[in-house]
Amino acid sequence: MEAAGGRVHHFDSRELTTEQGIHRFFAQALQFPGYYGANWDALVDCLSDPCGAATGGVGVVGVIHDAA
Repeated sequence: MEAAGGRVHHFDSRELTTEQGIHRFFAQALQFPGYYGANWDALVDCLSDPCGAATGGVGVVGVIHDAA
């Protein structure tokens, strides 16, 4: 993915134990805009915007480590 110009983000599952934690961690790691609504619809909107700050117009992969 990175060789083709995409971005790979690594997430620690220990940071993703609550809905609030998921939104906070993704927003920080992916540099969502300040108006990010911290809800599931807003997450999908940010990740599916091909010109947005989170995707930068390239492919994005999220790898969640140590998920049980």
